[in-house]
Amino acid sequence: MARDYRKHTKPLEGEAEEYVRRVGRTLLGPGEHWQFELIKNDVGGATREPVTFPGYIFVPARLLIMTGSEAELAGMLAHAIAHVERAPDEAAADRRAVEIAAAAGYDPRALAEYLRRVPRLEVRAAAVDTAASARAPREWKESTGAFADAQEFVRRKAVAVPKR
Repeated sequence: MARDYRKHTKPLEGEAEEYVRRVGRTLLGPGEHWQFELIKNDVGGATREPVTFPGYIFVPARLLIMTGSEAELAGMLAHAIAHVERAPDEAAADRRAVEIAAAAGYDPRALAEYLRRVPRLEVRAAAVDTAASARAPREWKESTGAFADAQEFVRRKAVAVPKR
């Protein structure tokens, strides 16, 4: 299925894809192996959610532009991983994403911050906040210079940024 899907996508290879792969690998448990591929295609609905197949996660380049931090990107990748793990619905995938992101050291509330900016997802964002508040406070990863570099790469190579 992933091979067929790949035939209809435009890959975006380079430093941004490597960055997405690095973030994705931090979210995986021992023995888990997923292929993260950055694509130019504008998929994933309003949230620009990655497209998943067992073993593969196709990440739309626009997701890098829409996220405000590495932690938000990690939250959305964790959400995609949760769907591959067979989370039965969005609420279950969100709760699992909170667990995955927190285990990797990312602030689990970042997913809620991202969802809050998407129209009509306030209730979902509030549920993520509730799940994240159960996590013990600690020093969370936020963003690195590599996040900004990956965003700039995508802006230059793939995505026309709409005027505000």
